[in-house]
Amino acid sequence: MYKRQIYDFTGARLAALTTPTSVVPTTIVLDRAHRPAVVYLRAVEAVELKAAIDDDARRQGVSSHAWMVRTLAEATERARLREQHVQLEWPMSEDIKAYINDETAIRAG
Repeated sequence: MYKRQIYDFTGARLAALTTPTSVVPTTIVLDRAHRPAVVYLRAVEAVELKAAIDDDARRQGVSSHAWMVRTLAEATERARLREQHVQLEWPMSEDIKAYINDETAIRAG
């Protein structure tokens, strides 16, 4: 199953989805338009997530496997386009790359 975790330490992304922000853990299954399709305000088992994906796939008239393959293909294409955009946007100097790497290392601990 395709899984993407978003680390949202400030809660800004979660608040933008208009879901409750005071419950931890919160698991949100997004639909194809990136709207909350299912919101779990508790710990969730993999079988529950699989059932949510199966339901969404059924609503779209495709198999769960086709749904997951299409989702992965679309995510891969978005990542490719995002990377292409970053490369075209402006070339990063070595100084900036070093600064970003240093900041990332500091934040990672």
